[in-house]
Amino acid sequence: MNKTIIFQIIIFTFCMSCKAQQIVDMSANENIDDLFQNGTYYIKDVNNYLDAFTGTWKYQYETNKEFRLTLTKFEMFHELDDEFNYNYYTDGLNISYQLYENDVLTYQSPTDNGGGSAEDSSNVFMMFLDYGRLEAPFNLYLTLISELGNQGGQQQEPKLKFKLSKWEAQNPYHTQHLDEPYFSVPNDMLMTKVE
Repeated sequence: MNKTIIFQIIIFTFCMSCKAQQIVDMSANENIDDLFQNGTYYIKDVNNYLDAFTGTWKYQYETNKEFRLTLTKFEMFHELDDEFNYNYYTDGLNISYQLYENDVLTYQSPTDNGGGSAEDSSNVFMMFLDYGRLEAPFNLYLTLISELGNQGGQQQEPKLKFKLSKWEAQNPYHTQHLDEPYFSVPNDMLMTKVE
């Protein structure tokens, strides 16, 4: 009888020490800052809003140049950072970009965990590292824009609005090179989906 009681106490203690993971919808307008610390929260793309943003998007400019953006979704990434006291799980978008001139690849960025938070089915906020500007991080706002109507009986593909914010981050490269554009990539543009 004593062994049964001891065994039950051990099982009860073990169960009480286990922390259940709590799923938080990333598109909910909740203050999630308090959820980053104990490792039990999963900030999930419950509605799969990020899926519509995945793929490769392109923008052509200056007649012979092209900017491509590739976004891939990741799920349940464990964000762990002792310096900022982060310990949580999240869904988000990996990001990389390519620059072409005369159809020749001139630059390929590394793939970064840009994170990303889907506010709704049309808007994502994430980080963008501009490798042509000393790897300076900038806030990136992506918006899916659906074209109204159809063309030739087919519904048109959505466009992706790409907008970097230069007001929320410092760009040390630009302060030393005032004659050059603020970003090394085009900005505030509409992109079309390649794949």
